[in-house]
Amino acid sequence: MGRNEARSELNVDLYLRSVSPTGAQTDQEIVARLERLEERAVIDDFTVSVWGEHVYPDAAAARTDAGRTILERIDAIHSWADRNGMSVDSFTAREVESTMTGEAYERITLPVMALVEYRRGALQFVAPCTNGDAHYTVADRLAALERGETDVTHGE
Repeated sequence: MGRNEARSELNVDLYLRSVSPTGAQTDQEIVARLERLEERAVIDDFTVSVWGEHVYPDAAAARTDAGRTILERIDAIHSWADRNGMSVDSFTAREVESTMTGEAYERITLPVMALVEYRRGALQFVAPCTNGDAHYTVADRLAALERGETDVTHGE
């Protein structure tokens, strides 16, 4: 069962635009908080992935394993938001035009940092997100987990 004898059935994926020095202190702090949550058995496991600033659904790179994985995550996040009355505006899609060719194509801008939480394999929560006037950041969700608030009630 690894380090944790008790299982929370909660797994977290942390997505970052980059692991460059810009924002590195915040990234390091977030990872350290996830490590402490794992040590306390609040979460079973976490992963950290870099997914860049943009994804272009029609580009050749989107057809690679990495590209498909990112697009599948974005689809799952939007489905979760729709089912739960949440908004994930930090995942913005828009049409852009190439200055070289004049062709238009879709570009999805990804948040600087996103936390995707799963319970027993089912997507449970995404940060950042909003619900009306309430905005939930990655730091907000980690603070809730640190307080032992592992169940999510949408709409509060």
